[in-house]
Amino acid sequence: MRARSSLSEHQREQLVELFEQGMGYTAAANALGVSKYAARMLCRRFKLHG
Repeated sequence: MRARSSLSEHQREQLVELFEQGMGYTAAANALGVSKYAARMLCRRFKLHG
């Protein structure tokens, strides 16, 4: 069974906006104060599914 995301819906939306602006997952995670791992997983999904 898959674990639930540690990110809120709002944090996910903010991260996607930063990815669209060309920011990498590490910089985006630091900017929002969230886990680099969670940002990396979201970034991978974003790159796959847009």
